[in-house]
Amino acid sequence: MVSNNIKIETFFVHDDGQYFPNNNHLSVIVYRQVFDSKTVSASKWEQLFKENNFGKSWRDGIFSFHHYHSTAHEALGCYGGRAQVRLGGDNEQVRKDIEL
Repeated sequence: MVSNNIKIETFFVHDDGQYFPNNNHLSVIVYRQVFDSKTVSASKWEQLFKENNFGKSWRDGIFSFHHYHSTAHEALGCYGGRAQVRLGGDNEQVRKDIEL
């Protein structure tokens, strides 16, 4: 079930001084290749998220506009396909673009 090839990336997205009060103290953590996609179904991903108190999950897509959560922690999982995600807003000095 769990992959032997897990890759972990961490980075900070700093306050952009305008719209997004990003956190200078808590890093973004990206875990890559956590599950063996041949043995873990999308339903199993959803079950694992729920078991770890990440409720209200959905499938197929993320917002195409910038937004932030002032009182929440967010976890994203990419079961199949690809996703381009921009974290931190449009300011080139602070934003981080990642591909999932």
